[in-house]
Amino acid sequence: MVTEEDRRFAREYAPKIAEHMRNRPYGAVNHMATEISLEEAIRRGLLTECAYAHMFGGEPCVELLPNGDGGRDFWIYLRVGFIPWRFKLNVKTKSVQVSLAGLIRSGTHLRVPITECEARTIYVLGAYHERTDDAEILKWDWGRTLIDGDERMTFENSKGGESYVRKYEELRELSELKNRVVSLRHFKLFGKK
Repeated sequence: MVTEEDRRFAREYAPKIAEHMRNRPYGAVNHMATEISLEEAIRRGLLTECAYAHMFGGEPCVELLPNGDGGRDFWIYLRVGFIPWRFKLNVKTKSVQVSLAGLIRSGTHLRVPITECEARTIYVLGAYHERTDDAEILKWDWGRTLIDGDERMTFENSKGGESYVRKYEELRELSELKNRVVSLRHFKLFGKK
């Protein structure tokens, strides 16, 4: 869940990021929501990133790179065997108009454009609740799982581009991610930067 400070943060940064995305020299903006403005879609995404930060720590990436945020909202350190490894993490937001349970029953899914999906990136599905202006983190999976599953859909609101999709029920539970996270303090003990 998010705080008033998170809402202020999102209201402050959403217009800046939207302007940056509109002025990118190399191509179209990846804005999948058709019924809301780019700025509002970014604000909702930032709120969902804040919900992730409350659960796992860190701060949302608002660095304005030539290609957006480079597909990274956070760095996450996971235990792989006995060694901590750093992975990119990208939060994907679904808007909930009425009820999350209804959205899940309707067959909602994690959706990542094929042109953006990376095997070693963790994709987290989050939900923005329109009625309460709140957000939460739901489930996650690896880019590799999306790529290997090769389930693709073309969406009316994605300018014809295909996306990898994975059904909500097939995604990994947050408890698994929490159990694998290594704290930065622990990571520094290994002499990594």
